[in-house]
Amino acid sequence: MTIELYNEIDNASVQIGDLAYYSVVQTFGTSSDNPDTSVSVGGDATLIGMINNITGNVITINNPISTDVPTDAFLLFSKSNQANSSRLKGYYASVTLINRDTNPVELFAISSEATVSSK
Repeated sequence: MTIELYNEIDNASVQIGDLAYYSVVQTFGTSSDNPDTSVSVGGDATLIGMINNITGNVITINNPISTDVPTDAFLLFSKSNQANSSRLKGYYASVTLINRDTNPVELFAISSEATVSSK
């Protein structure tokens, strides 16, 4: 299955192996003349399948679970939590903080969460 978008995909986070989903967005409102009075609500995310290729404005999904993706759907993706955990991994980190302001500033706190990757 191929999904062709109107514009080129410029999201550096989406990769081969990510899971693709879609959500149908519904708009509710009292006046079509004034978009400020309308509210858009996304529906539940429906799994399409695993992304196998990304080229320009085309996403390819082999063996899709869902093949009836509406043309006006909102596309989203998720990453595997096995390869992309929420913590930094490794033994060493380097941070450089630069103040380009001409006035003095104070840094009250800096923190991180890191996990040793080989244990």
